[in-house]
Amino acid sequence: MRIRPVFICAVFVAAMVTAGCGESPARQAVTCQIQNAQRPVSGPQAKWNGPLGTNTTLSALGGAAWRTGDAYPVTLLGNASGACLVGGSIIGPWPATDPWTLWHYRSALRFSQPNFTVFGVDIENTGDGIKPKDGSGGYPDGFTIFANRVAEARDDCVENDYVHSGTIADNLLDGCYVMFSARPSSAGLDGTLNTMIITGNIGSLEPMTSVYQGASPGHGGFFKWSAQAPRVILTRNTLLARQVPNHGNLEPPTRLLECSANVIVWLGIGPFPADTAWRSRCPDTIITTNPAVYDTARAAWLAMHHPGS
Repeated sequence: MRIRPVFICAVFVAAMVTAGCGESPARQAVTCQIQNAQRPVSGPQAKWNGPLGTNTTLSALGGAAWRTGDAYPVTLLGNASGACLVGGSIIGPWPATDPWTLWHYRSALRFSQPNFTVFGVDIENTGDGIKPKDGSGGYPDGFTIFANRVAEARDDCVENDYVHSGTIADNLLDGCYVMFSARPSSAGLDGTLNTMIITGNIGSLEPMTSVYQGASPGHGGFFKWSAQAPRVILTRNTLLARQVPNHGNLEPPTRLLECSANVIVWLGIGPFPADTAWRSRCPDTIITTNPAVYDTARAAWLAMHHPGS
């Protein structure tokens, strides 16, 4: 299954919950495909380990596929601003039974370039899916993660543990051990003046064979958070959980600047365990036990981004 990015504004406006042409994710996607210098790649790819130039797009729309078996198949560390990765697929070859200690040191896509955009990439069977990180003189502040599919992420679907500002919009996070992470390992990292916009995503937590702790199959929470994490704008997301986490919880993040129009689908035993937290921090949250709510949102996303699949 391959994502098919397009740059027609009307498509973005019709495409569900995120942005019209005047808003950041759609505008960035247009910039990546029209205004940036294009560096096309196609077919099977070797490990990518190097930065892109300023305002340069690595265009994988020709069916580029990374299936290298390397723990870090696509790494773009550097300080040139405004680069993009558009299209392509990054799929790990490993068995689901590999221990969590191995999954923890695998990441499909890492980048440190500021104002970097990830658009229309298909990621499957990895540890971390998409990981903004500091490295090689780069700090990925202002990142945009838009209209990607991440499936079978056996650590974090999106890991922002270097706690930068960024936008995560209109992604299908179709099976995460943890969905969103902003928990740095260093006390020296402080993102409390930064802002993460998390909007229009459809995501599910998936019980995994290999777990950090607790019973198998299991998973963590929607959010793995820290007092050092950025402020959050959390709107129009549809999130599903099938069981209580092995560790962490199913609560929304703290330090919310805005929280509205989110839907939680709970398929576990008994009442939703984080009901009070969601209704306290995000009063208009819809909490439902109807699986069709998630299935319909997922199908609509696939119909838009994977027509004919």
